[in-house]
Amino acid sequence: MAGPGSISANEDGSKLVAGSILTDQKLRVLAEFPYPAGDLRVGGHAFDYVRDVIYSQVPVAATEPPVLHLLDTDNLTVRERIQLRQMMSGRSIFSSDKSTLYALSDNGILILPVGRLAIEPRVIARQPDLLFLGDACNRGVITQFLEIVDPAGGNVDFTLSLPANTSGVRLSAASGSTPALIRVDVDPTAFQNAKGTTTVSITIESSRAINIPDPVRLLINTRDVNQRGRIVNVAGKIVDILADPVRSRIYVVRQNKNQVLVFDSVSLRQVASLRTGNTPIGLGITEDRRYLMVGNDHSQYTSVFDLETLQPVDPIWTPGNYLRTFAIGRGGIWATARLPALFKIDFPNRVATPPPSLGIYRNDVPSTAALSTAPSLNYILLAIPDGTVALWESAPGLQPDRWVVSRKDVPGLSGAFAALSDNDFSVGTNLFDESLYPVASLSSNVVPSGLGVLSNGGVRVSSGGAFSPGVLERIDLVNRRMANGTLTVEAPHTAATLLTPNIGQIGQTILPFTRTLAVTPDESSMFVISQSGLSVMQSNFDATMVNPVISSVVNSADGGPLVASGGLITISGGGLALSSASANALPLPSTLGEVCVTVSNAALPLFRVSPTTIAAQLPFTVSGASPMVVRTAGGISPPFPLNIAAGAPAIFRSGTAGDQTGLPVVIRQKNNEILNFTNPVHPGEGITIFLTGLGRTSPEAPLGDAAPSNPLAIVTLFPQVTLGGAPLQIDFAGLTPGQVGVYQINATVPAGAADAAQAPLAIRQGNNSTTVPVRVVTP
Repeated sequence: MAGPGSISANEDGSKLVAGSILTDQKLRVLAEFPYPAGDLRVGGHAFDYVRDVIYSQVPVAATEPPVLHLLDTDNLTVRERIQLRQMMSGRSIFSSDKSTLYALSDNGILILPVGRLAIEPRVIARQPDLLFLGDACNRGVITQFLEIVDPAGGNVDFTLSLPANTSGVRLSAASGSTPALIRVDVDPTAFQNAKGTTTVSITIESSRAINIPDPVRLLINTRDVNQRGRIVNVAGKIVDILADPVRSRIYVVRQNKNQVLVFDSVSLRQVASLRTGNTPIGLGITEDRRYLMVGNDHSQYTSVFDLETLQPVDPIWTPGNYLRTFAIGRGGIWATARLPALFKIDFPNRVATPPPSLGIYRNDVPSTAALSTAPSLNYILLAIPDGTVALWESAPGLQPDRWVVSRKDVPGLSGAFAALSDNDFSVGTNLFDESLYPVASLSSNVVPSGLGVLSNGGVRVSSGGAFSPGVLERIDLVNRRMANGTLTVEAPHTAATLLTPNIGQIGQTILPFTRTLAVTPDESSMFVISQSGLSVMQSNFDATMVNPVISSVVNSADGGPLVASGGLITISGGGLALSSASANALPLPSTLGEVCVTVSNAALPLFRVSPTTIAAQLPFTVSGASPMVVRTAGGISPPFPLNIAAGAPAIFRSGTAGDQTGLPVVIRQKNNEILNFTNPVHPGEGITIFLTGLGRTSPEAPLGDAAPSNPLAIVTLFPQVTLGGAPLQIDFAGLTPGQVGVYQINATVPAGAADAAQAPLAIRQGNNSTTVPVRVVTP
C-alpha cells in the first residue's frame, strides 16, 4: 500500500481511505490521491462523515510544506487548502463531538479544531480569472474589478503582488482587509507586441488567514484585426473537448475540479456541470449518441452520463486499471488505460476488459497511446508515441476485433491526432493513407494541437513557428497540403502546456497527444481549447472579406436619425462582419466577430454584429461631430460623419399587447402593462417610459455594463415631459438598473388631464424631442 500509513472510513463503512486510495465497500477504487510520494511515515487523513469531507495530507514530494487538503468524499476534489504547522504522520481520531481532530505529527500531536474551520479567517478571490480584451479599436486602459472576501464574512488582512518587473498592470490597492473591491487597470499598449494573450498572476497572501488562496489569472488579449476567433473564458485546467454529434452542445474536461462542463454551442453559455471521477482525462460518446463516457486517470470507474437528462448513470468498472481515452466504432468501443493494454468495453454490462491480443498483434499498448474514430465509425486509429500507428476496422457479424494494420515508419509521434476519413489519418504533422503509410508531412514548423473534419476535408489548429500565437488551417486531403492559414485570437493549448501541473492543484495530464479542437455537427463553428479557456471560430474563417462601408446610423429605439451620448444605436452597411455574432455576457466586448467600431477613436461596446448591421452603445464621453469607423479583417471603413447630441430622447417601439406589436414602451404603473387603446392611463396615475438617448448621468455609469441600482444613475440634462401640453411631475429620469443604455422616466399624469384618444406624450431634452400618442380616460 502506498503511503501515508493511515486508514479511515465513513460511518457505515461504505467508503474507506487506505493509504492513498479511496475505495467502496467492495474495495473497488473510487479515487486515488494523484502522484503521492508514497512514504508510509509521512501524511495522514481522516473521514469526517458529519461534514461529508475528508481531511488529508498526502504529500506529492517529501520536501513540500505541510498542507491540509479538504476533499470531496466521492472523488477527492480539492475544496480548500489549509496551512499546517506540522506534518501529519499517521493515525487520526476525532473527539466525541466531532469538533476536534487529533493527528499524529512529526513533532507529537497535531490538534485541529475542524468544527471551527468554517468560521476561521480565510481569504479568497471571487473571480479566478479576469479577462482584458484589447483590440485595434481599444488601446486605452481597460478596467476590471476583483473581489477579495472572507467566506465567513470577517475582516481579514491580505496582500496582493504581481510578478517582478510587470509593467502595464496597476492595482488600486496592494493590501487591505476583507471585504475589498480592487480595481485592476491594464494598459494594452504594454502588451501590444504579444499579438495574443498574456497571462499575469496575482498572488494573494494573508498573515491571519488559515487557507492558501489560489492565485488570480489576468488574461490580457491584444489581438490584431487579422486574428480570428472569440474568447470564452473558462477558468481551470481544460484538457479535452468533444462536440455532441446531434445536440447543440460542447463538452470540455475541467480536470482540476473533476468536472465536465457543458456549453450551448450557439449561445456559448454553460448549461451544466457534470461531476466525474478523479483526474478526468478523455471523453467519448456511445454509438447510439445517448451516453457520454469520461475516463478518469485516478479511478477504476469510468463516469457515464445520460445526455438526454445530463444525469449520471451506472459507471463502467475496469478491474485493476484506469481508462483514459476512447474510440467508438460500429460494434466496438475501445479505450486506452493507465496500465499498458488496450481495453474493449462491454457497455450494456458496464465492464471493460483487455483482450489477450489485437488480432495478430500483441496487446501491450502503452498508457500514453491515443485513439480516434473516423466520421463513418468504420475505422479507429491508434497512435503510439514511439511512432507506431494501427487501424481497427468495423466488421459487424464477421470476425471481431479486426485490428487490420500496424506499422512504424516515423521515429516518434505526439500532438494532434484524428481519423479524418476512412482513407486519411493524421498524427502531429504526419498524414497517413488507408494503409497507414506516411504520404505527407504537413508543415513541420508548427506544433499541431487539434484536428477536426470540416467540409469533406480537415482543419487543424497549431501553435508556434511563424504563426504565433496560433494558426487555423484547412487540410486539403486531395493535394495533401495545408491551405488558408489564418491567425487565431490566442494560442491553443499544446502537449507542453497541458503537461504543466496546476499551481496548488492536485492532478495533471500526462498524454503526449492532444485533442483541443471540436467542430459542431452542423459545421458552422469550431471550438478550441486555448489560453483563456475556449476560442470559437466560424467555419468560414478563411473567407475573403470586403472593406466595410457604413451607410446609416440610427438610434435603436425608434429608428430615428438622432443619437446621443450613451445611447443605443444600429449601424447599417455592407461588409460589416464575416458572420453574425452576439455578446453573451456583460460587460459588452469592444470586439465581436472580429469587428470593432470607434467614434472619435473611442471604442464602442457591441451587442450584435452581422454582415449588414451592428448594434452598439455610444460612449458617454463623446458628443458633437464624431467620425465613425468600422474595422474588420477585410479592412477599415471610410469615416462616416455622425453628430452625437448631448440628449436625443427616443422611446422604444418594441411593446406588445395581444396581437399588437411595435407599440411605444410606455407602462401604466397600476397594472405594469403597455399603454394602448384597451389599457388607457387615468389622471393621477403613474407611467414609466423606456427610452434611449438621455445622455450622461451622475454618477457616471460604466460603458457597456449594467447600470447601477445603488446609487441610481440620474441624467444630468433633465428632460421635460408633457401630456397634451400639460407638464408631468417627473419622479425619476435615469438609466434602468441592470440594463445597458436603456433609460427610464417615471412620471405622474396630472389630475386634471382630459379625455383623449391620442394625447401627445412629448419628451424634450435640450433642442431635441420625441412624441408618441397615448389614450387618456377619466374614470
